[in-house]
Amino acid sequence: MADQASITAHVRALAKPQTARRAAEALCNLTLEVANRDALAEAGAIPPLIALLRDGSDGAKIQATTALCNIAKDVGYKVVIAEAGAIPPLISLVRAGSAIAQAQAAMALRTLSLNEDNRLAVAAGAIPPLVALVKNGNDVGKRQAAAALWNLSLSNAAKVTIHEEGGLAVLLAVLRDGSKNVKHEALGALCNLSRNEECKVTLAATGAILPLIAALRDGINKVSAAGALWNLAMKDDCKIDIATAGGIPLLCDLLSDEHDGTKSNAAGALWDLSANVENKVAIHQAGGIPPLVALVRDGSDNAKWRAAGALWNLSLNDDSRAVIHQANGIPPLVALLRVSGLGPEKAAGALSNLVRNSTVAAAIVEAGGIPALVAAMSPDSGRVTKERASAALMTLAYIDAYRIAMVEAGAIPSFVALLRDGNDAMRQSAAGALWILSNHDADVRAACVEAGAHPPLVALLRDGNASCKTNACGALQCMLLHSDDVIDSVMALGALPLIVARLGDGTAVGSESAVTVLRSMSTYEKHRVEIVKAGCIPPLLAVLSAGTDYAKEDAAATLRNISIKDESRICMAKAGAIEAAIPPLVACLSDGPSDVSKVDAAAALANLALKVEERQLIAKAGGIAPLLALERDGSDAVKTMAACALKNLTANNVDNEAAVAAARAAAEIAAHKAKTLALEQRIVDLERALEERTARDDRLRLSRDELQARIGEFSRVLNRPNAHGVLARAEAGAVLSDLRDEAAELKATLEDATSCVVCFGAPRSVVLHPCTHACLCPACAAKVEACPACSAPIARRSEFILW
Repeated sequence: MADQASITAHVRALAKPQTARRAAEALCNLTLEVANRDALAEAGAIPPLIALLRDGSDGAKIQATTALCNIAKDVGYKVVIAEAGAIPPLISLVRAGSAIAQAQAAMALRTLSLNEDNRLAVAAGAIPPLVALVKNGNDVGKRQAAAALWNLSLSNAAKVTIHEEGGLAVLLAVLRDGSKNVKHEALGALCNLSRNEECKVTLAATGAILPLIAALRDGINKVSAAGALWNLAMKDDCKIDIATAGGIPLLCDLLSDEHDGTKSNAAGALWDLSANVENKVAIHQAGGIPPLVALVRDGSDNAKWRAAGALWNLSLNDDSRAVIHQANGIPPLVALLRVSGLGPEKAAGALSNLVRNSTVAAAIVEAGGIPALVAAMSPDSGRVTKERASAALMTLAYIDAYRIAMVEAGAIPSFVALLRDGNDAMRQSAAGALWILSNHDADVRAACVEAGAHPPLVALLRDGNASCKTNACGALQCMLLHSDDVIDSVMALGALPLIVARLGDGTAVGSESAVTVLRSMSTYEKHRVEIVKAGCIPPLLAVLSAGTDYAKEDAAATLRNISIKDESRICMAKAGAIEAAIPPLVACLSDGPSDVSKVDAAAALANLALKVEERQLIAKAGGIAPLLALERDGSDAVKTMAACALKNLTANNVDNEAAVAAARAAAEIAAHKAKTLALEQRIVDLERALEERTARDDRLRLSRDELQARIGEFSRVLNRPNAHGVLARAEAGAVLSDLRDEAAELKATLEDATSCVVCFGAPRSVVLHPCTHACLCPACAAKVEACPACSAPIARRSEFILW
């Protein structure tokens, strides 16, 4: 360390023009030692050094600039030097100094701009000359100017100014053609600038992607090159351009780089690139998934959440889900759920996709995923984390083995809390999960009721989106099974009008979910009149006519329940609903999707037929014929209910009784006619088959006889000399051999046509009755009870001789 007297002497010499340069050079050398910088500042060196920047010779300016730059490397002096007025003369030197002075001044500005307050002051006037120096300076000047722009571009306002001053084009030019050192600094500036949307558009339009990828390939400032590509990858068109230019394999390789920042930025770039469907496949094929998993497990905090974000996107692909599992990616993702910051939302997002694979879902549960996902739904978690965690748990709830674990982990109170306080995405998943869980277990239904699930579910019916309302209906339907008290509570909360509105919203999903709830409500007698008064009959009839099969079943059951008691039937009559209900109920007798729906429709008609007026309406709507058809041909339950409806229809009603009797007689006549026609057609078919068989046998025998005759004639000719000598025996023998082969084939065909269809050995010689098929030999005919040709039962057998 220099003595204070010597330092003081050098500082005083700065004021004299004839000694200023040498004094500045001496002080510059002293500033190379950190210990001397405080002594120089205490000796008052900073103001005269700044004065030299304005008034000194070129050499003095260079030495003064270097000295100030060195002093500014100590954090405390950056502000001191700036406040002493160093920035304007430094900017002037960058603009108009010698090449060396420009480079040194740019370096000083670079150092000063590491301080945020200084950065604003430097950016106010330094950007145009710095851009010019990057464009026109020597290699050292370009490097220092690009480095200064790198620091300045940390400011959003400076980004705009650099863009306006043409800095992007200049930086891209040196990135393409500059030295390695200049490229390094330019990449840093471009990485910062690419965070600005306007800069991003300009960089994409001016071809920045190729030189950025070239820098990655050459190993120049990989952290900044990867960062710039990440920022550009946020644009959809750039996602494609980066992949086309070969960026994905390079970025995947960087995931294993020794520098944490490089790995982190590469993971960020792959996160955004993987939002593109084709890029997902490319990242998978480039082997990017295992190193991404390694980053989630062992990377820095930033690298972990960025890699998890990439895995979130990649996990939308079936093949990638399997590879993530194979790379042991589940445990680190589950662990990431438990940390603070951005990691949990990315981990929850990935896990919500991964649970779609049953094998991977098992691994998630084994890794402690259920308690972690339940904890991730806590009020302290972020919005996205709660959305994705609840979605993942809803998917897991479909698997029987995981439901108990979810309940034990405290999922039900967490779902109920999301129903109250979450957004639509959370409430949709929470209601869906409660629906699935409570649909399979009475204890879970009790737990849901105890946790107070039904009030927020009713609220969800009022103000949720369509999917929320569907899931809320499903969950409520399950909870109504718990007790009468729950139904009373749900009705008191005003759920009935909401359910009826949902029933009539015109969508298949809406009506199907709502009619299920109405069915449960209608099982309780005291609420049936309320259901009718709420206007449910018209939409129920619409569902019965045009709903899904499940909805039709529930609609028929609801109408059956409503029509049981006089009070509700009277209420239906006052509303004019009975006359409207009868035609679709009659139609359901024939067109209902299942026996269950037909039983319920017949039961509803049986209930309505308890009144004389309704009996006539049912008959007029054509109800008698389908009821008779069900009574004759339906299942036991259908027959029973159809008979009950017919009994009620004919009670004290002569016209209906006569109509039923006539219809029964007509049905019997029609059945006899149908049997007669079937028998007549059977006879025609058998006669035709017999004729065809006889004709075929005749053709086969004729062909065999003709062939044998040709063989005999040919043999005679073969042994008799002709007018020109004796026929060549070799040639004749070949022809004869062919004829014999043809005869053998014909014989086999004939034998096949006349052989027993069971043993294929003995000839057919038994006629089966009553079907009259002749396809068996006596031995096989004695062993079978049904005809092999038509499966008809065998009443008797008669033998014949096949000639």
